[in-house]
Amino acid sequence: MPSAVGTYVMPGAYNTYVPNPDATGNLIITFSRNPASFPLPNYVQYRNVSKSTGLYLRIDPDEAARILDADLKDYVWPDGADAPKKAMTAEFRYEQYRAERYAYPMQLGNLAREEADWDIEGVHKMFNAQKAMTARTVKTVGMLETVAKWDSSHVAWPQEYSDVYSWEASTSTELAIRKGIQHAWLQIQKSTFSHVKYSDLVLVMSPVTAAKIATSQEIVEYVKQQPSAPAMIEGSKWGMDLMAMPSKLFGLPIVLEDTVKATNARGQSTDARSFVMSEGNAFVMARPGSVEAVAGGGPSFCTATIFFKEEMTVESKVDVDQRRWDHRVVDHFDPVMTAPVSGFFLRGLTEATDSSSD
Repeated sequence: MPSAVGTYVMPGAYNTYVPNPDATGNLIITFSRNPASFPLPNYVQYRNVSKSTGLYLRIDPDEAARILDADLKDYVWPDGADAPKKAMTAEFRYEQYRAERYAYPMQLGNLAREEADWDIEGVHKMFNAQKAMTARTVKTVGMLETVAKWDSSHVAWPQEYSDVYSWEASTSTELAIRKGIQHAWLQIQKSTFSHVKYSDLVLVMSPVTAAKIATSQEIVEYVKQQPSAPAMIEGSKWGMDLMAMPSKLFGLPIVLEDTVKATNARGQSTDARSFVMSEGNAFVMARPGSVEAVAGGGPSFCTATIFFKEEMTVESKVDVDQRRWDHRVVDHFDPVMTAPVSGFFLRGLTEATDSSSD
């Protein structure tokens, strides 16, 4: 029998084939998934760049809405007088991105490739693509969960806008969930001078957060009062793929950031799998393609952007001298908060993460 039976081993010359493949139907057990299914592009803008390091322009939009007096005295033009002349230009600044290049390598000996009774190259390519997408998500979510990246007025705990400490504990009386979304939206609207519309936004959270919010009395009571409540419970309405949450929450499409990472080293028996996005966090964000910068410049109101010098280049070659197959996925990128005023960081939404435990 091959040495790989019943245990995990590294692919080698004598363990990548099954003596009787018909007995198993060449069964492959894999948790790999198509990288295109990752949630990241649903809430982060992608932008290609020609250089690893560069500058992007951020323009202060205040001038576009600056009216100091209700009687418009700064703009009155009496007959026969000179037209108003004042230096009312918009302020701007340049900010830097710095893309880092990452390579995710794999190697297989030629004997392992040639004698495998399963698509050993294809499986390893899938795994490497998933690893690259997972790593990209880890870095981007880590940026979003850094409070210092946000404007202070765009971060809030539930008790700052409601009478409870978490969305999970909210009832149909407190309405902390509705109040939280309204609080975020009003702040975004003021900060962007109503340039970002409600329809431009999405609500991003982890499945753990969604599952706990779905059990809140605010949501449960709402469901009980609907004629379609049985269909909601059965999953034919709303959909159980959103942890029994509606596909939209008070009008905002929900994006479940369900990417999972494994932090245990090879050979360790400890189960160290976890969702990339932390429990209790949620982000209201202007989604990609909703509010883009005009051609040639101007402010972009997408909350976050990933600048790509190179996006998931797949490279493979056969090393004749070493008689092996070398494979790698290359990703060269930098996630940046390009417009933090168009988003909002909602913190401590579950009882395990509310601020009362600090």
